[in-house]
Amino acid sequence: MRIRRFLSVLVFLFLVTPSLTRATTLEVVNLENLVLHSETIFTGQCLSVLSGLDANGLPYTQYGFRVIEMFLGVPADLVTVKQFGYSSSPVPGRRAGAVARIAGMPEYWPEQTYLIFLGPKSSLGFSAPIGLFQGAFWINDAKQAVNALGNRNLTFDGSGGAEASSASAGDWELVRGPVSYRRLKTLIQQLLRGERISLSSMASRLKGASR
Repeated sequence: MRIRRFLSVLVFLFLVTPSLTRATTLEVVNLENLVLHSETIFTGQCLSVLSGLDANGLPYTQYGFRVIEMFLGVPADLVTVKQFGYSSSPVPGRRAGAVARIAGMPEYWPEQTYLIFLGPKSSLGFSAPIGLFQGAFWINDAKQAVNALGNRNLTFDGSGGAEASSASAGDWELVRGPVSYRRLKTLIQQLLRGERISLSSMASRLKGASR
């Protein structure tokens, strides 16, 4: 069983697209690079979670989202995201006792709203956010966005190639904790238009009032 899980991970890593493979290294990815490397950027409400083995015998979790705002990508009312590995929660379709997962892969919960910077699909149909958990933001009831890194990556100067797991607290630039979703989406739209925005300017704007 351990050998099969190990081989499954290897198959995933070697058959995903190059940009997704880079994402598994978990280098710090700031907002500018999240936008630059995404194939699809959308805000959506999670409607469904299905976990199991796909036609290739690989563990997967598939999420269905109702699109609220589409920033980049093919316009759609629904988006389906197939991620490698099982969900950590009991969901229909997952085999009992199965725990195969990739560290740093985000999870989504039904009825919750997320902003996702999604990379391209692999040849096997898998995809993941850019930078894994760095590219997936939960939107709370106060219309604030936060990722599993506490947003510390958003305005980080990644020119030194730091890894998300090793950068010390003193290395992070300014932004920490939930930020206004409205302000964040405005920055995303400006970056998609090709506007140049300094990291310090981004940080200053994101540190404003929650709305």
